[in-house]
Amino acid sequence: MAFELLSEPIRRYIREEGWESFRPIQDAAIKRITSNDDHYILASRTASGKTEAAFLPILSKVNFNEPGVQVLYVSPLIALINDQFERVEKLCKHLDADVTKWHGEASQGAKNRLIKEPQGIVLITPESIEAMFVNKPFQVKLLFGNLKYVVIDEIHAFVGQDRGVQLKSLLARLQAIQSKPFSIVGLSATLGDFAEAKNFTGTPERTTVLLDRTAKPVNANFKYYPGEGSDLPLELMKDLYLQTYNKKVLVFPNNRGRAEEVAVKLLKLSDRLSGHKNYFSHHSSVHKQVREYIEEFAKTNKYFPFTISCTSTLELGIDIGTVDEVVQIDATHSIASMVQRIGRSGRREGATSLLCLYATDAWSLLQALACWLLFQEGFVEPPATAGPAYDVLLHQALSITRGHSGIDKGELITRLKSNFAFGAIPQKDVETIVAHLIASGMLEAIRNEVIIGIDGEKIVNSMDFYSMFTTDIYFKVVNAGVTIGQIPLSPQVKEDENILLAAKIWKIIYVDLEAKRIEVARANDGKKPLFFGGAADVHQRIRRKMLDIVLDDAAFDMLDAQSMQTINELRADFAPFKIKQPGLEMPLLIEPKQLKLFTFCGSKENRTIELLFDMADLKNTFDSGSSCFTIQGVSFAEFDVIWQNITSSLKDIDSHLLNLVEKNPGIIDFSKWGGWLPLDMQVAMLKQKYFDLQFAESLSGIKLAANMVDDMPAAAAAEELVAPLNKVPYEDMAFRKFTSKSEADKAINSLKGILLGINMDGEVNDAEVAELMGWCAAHHDLINRNPFKEFMVSISEALSAKDHRSEIINDLYWLCQKYETDSYYYDAATSDLQILQGICHGILADGYVADAEVFELKKWLDENRHLASYYPYDEISALITDVLADGKIGSDERLQLMACFNEFAKLNNTRVSAEIKQDTKQASTMGIYTASPDITATGKSFCFTGVSTRAKRTDIEQVVLKLGSKFQNNVSQKTDYLIIGDGGNPCWAYACYGRKVEQAINLQKQGHQIALLHENDFWNFVERVNK
Repeated sequence: MAFELLSEPIRRYIREEGWESFRPIQDAAIKRITSNDDHYILASRTASGKTEAAFLPILSKVNFNEPGVQVLYVSPLIALINDQFERVEKLCKHLDADVTKWHGEASQGAKNRLIKEPQGIVLITPESIEAMFVNKPFQVKLLFGNLKYVVIDEIHAFVGQDRGVQLKSLLARLQAIQSKPFSIVGLSATLGDFAEAKNFTGTPERTTVLLDRTAKPVNANFKYYPGEGSDLPLELMKDLYLQTYNKKVLVFPNNRGRAEEVAVKLLKLSDRLSGHKNYFSHHSSVHKQVREYIEEFAKTNKYFPFTISCTSTLELGIDIGTVDEVVQIDATHSIASMVQRIGRSGRREGATSLLCLYATDAWSLLQALACWLLFQEGFVEPPATAGPAYDVLLHQALSITRGHSGIDKGELITRLKSNFAFGAIPQKDVETIVAHLIASGMLEAIRNEVIIGIDGEKIVNSMDFYSMFTTDIYFKVVNAGVTIGQIPLSPQVKEDENILLAAKIWKIIYVDLEAKRIEVARANDGKKPLFFGGAADVHQRIRRKMLDIVLDDAAFDMLDAQSMQTINELRADFAPFKIKQPGLEMPLLIEPKQLKLFTFCGSKENRTIELLFDMADLKNTFDSGSSCFTIQGVSFAEFDVIWQNITSSLKDIDSHLLNLVEKNPGIIDFSKWGGWLPLDMQVAMLKQKYFDLQFAESLSGIKLAANMVDDMPAAAAAEELVAPLNKVPYEDMAFRKFTSKSEADKAINSLKGILLGINMDGEVNDAEVAELMGWCAAHHDLINRNPFKEFMVSISEALSAKDHRSEIINDLYWLCQKYETDSYYYDAATSDLQILQGICHGILADGYVADAEVFELKKWLDENRHLASYYPYDEISALITDVLADGKIGSDERLQLMACFNEFAKLNNTRVSAEIKQDTKQASTMGIYTASPDITATGKSFCFTGVSTRAKRTDIEQVVLKLGSKFQNNVSQKTDYLIIGDGGNPCWAYACYGRKVEQAINLQKQGHQIALLHENDFWNFVERVNK
């Protein structure tokens, strides 16, 4: 029994308190901690008794008669230390052990008594430990040289953070002065992953997680009151008053300004209705004494209702007594934060926690619902994976040097490298950082010793040196020389954006990054101002859950009617995108003047996308709430090409980030000490902590799901199609006047074929209409020739039509026929071959070959037998005849047809084209290329046609000659191999490229042994030879 394992003073305390039993986490911790000296992580819900679970066995086990402090309690908050002080002191009332608070606000007299007679328990923050190491290292040994236990409260507040790496380093430095290693016990209610927490001990293999999964019942109620201005809706405030006026309530808005607004407005409502006056605001800007008064009032008041409007200051484990309900205004940024806040209510044994959530924006409601559902599924955000903490290592190098008043350089490097907090950093990088500190004047080298340099003195002698905290970088906002206020730097701070400040809307004219100054003018363009709130990062899993909700049709009983209606409206908005693979498709809204990409990605992933857009010179703005990029200056077709190649710039990512750091040093400000690192390490920090390059690599597999038809007026579609045309200066098109007739006729022929192919199965779907849009974009240089403007309008009508698309396609085909004249540029055979290419194109437009399309194509081929002996008529006809021999089309045969058609058709939709290539990778095409060619070079003759994606034609000639082969400019009976370039289309008889292919095929038919090589097969052969 756990009770019998405790010491008599602790058992006496338990009897006096009238405890009848231990909670599960307490029972397990007592049995484990009293039995060995291993490390433990105690994980259980809020108000489950974790503090007692740690201290009851530790206080029973430790001999407080030994010299020195025996137990060190580390907290992330001074307020939490002040709160826990009485709790721990009460536990020790039958022990001969003093409890001392050690932080900047604690009694100096109590500290002095501890220094004179070190013993008992000390409650401290990491920053106070750091200050002691820096300024009075002899006190560290005196006080903490004989530690038995370190208790880390709210360990989740440290894990994955720079402050956590600092604490790990301090723990390693404390272990180094012990004669026997101390044990570590961590406490948390919201750890999503325990691996990083176990690393805090330095010996994760000796660390055990004691997890109590017992869940506390929670009743949640969601309400929606849409907000229009910057203030909370009046109806929300009235409902909130009625919800809280007779209860003890914590209200959590997401920023200090909103917390003040809630407290003031509730108090005014209460005054009008002759209610109570117990409405308070509690956040970091409120004076410490006022905060402590509020905490004490809430803790000791047993009869009167109250409402405290607070931020994260009351999120952690500060004891404020019993709270009836928790109110959240708009979504939390993390599930962990929501869990902590919910846990503030229902703390009595057997009580239910109550949550009322008010949303003022549809996207905030969606995010709140996603967080709630993930919480119900048991998901909490895992801590960030620890990588090489170059910045904290630099800080600790200065700390160690200052604490020793100078140290041997080799000894400093050894201490840093042996510190388990920096185990991921190679020694050469440690040496590089120390050398950089010397070169920059932060350290000064005197023979083999290093001391703090002149520049370093200013830093280490500052109170700010002890912490890893980074404060928001605020930019002064100025209009005509008059300072209006200040706002935090964020990715949205861009020229031409509007901001709300001092109750007015301003347009950003110029951003001076170096001076941290923003020039503005009064805005009168009606553009919605962006909200600046210093929002925390949102995890990828939350955004993915938001997408899942939007794509689902489930109802949720915790939502009121207005909330459910709002969710359904969002679902209706996203229905046209027809997303089938969430996570592999991104909704793209095509609007007349812009595109909107809804990424449904986490904050880190969105920063990465923004980086890639900036590298592609793509004008964009980002709205965090809806996870949406607004993209201007490009058409859908142009953006689709950019998106398909978005990852190509990753090969130059280091040089781009280096340039970014040099031009904008403030980008590294997320790391307090990162700006002092060598530039290449600053780049490494950006890649590790600010961007997600692994996610960037995955973007190549994510497709755009565009609203190609629904909710898009024909006029808007026409403007989208014609937009790129207006960009082409007349001078750039002048050279085409001699060839435009041939190009126009060829374009008409290909369009006729596409229309025939699209309509062969009697249906016209979104993908096929999208391919017509792509045809328009590909032929924008012909816009001033008739009848292309008519084509654009008709195709735009097809975009918005649902029920009569086939009729529009027939009208377009009639328009193409009407265009034909007696002065047609091409002969009949060439024109019909161009139409055949278009038919292949149209059939493939939706990425699928339907049975009806194959039978209709067979009819067309039979009606155009005059094309026999022309390439590629014979090849396509032979394949279709073979496929239809048994009257049905098998799956392998369908892939053969897709592969064959794809050889002759170049789709504008690169996504569909890539899918076809992937699907037909293993298909036997029976096409023009020699399958698995057996190539020999010596004495053989090679000819090349088409456009190479790998080299110039002259370079290919030199490669061939180096192989001991001959190179021919034209195909003849002496040609052994015809290399067909991968960058062109291998089928058109009116071009030089097509004639060579046709000649080679005719020679094959006459019995000549000439092989048609795909360019890739040729280059693979060259690589094998060179090896």
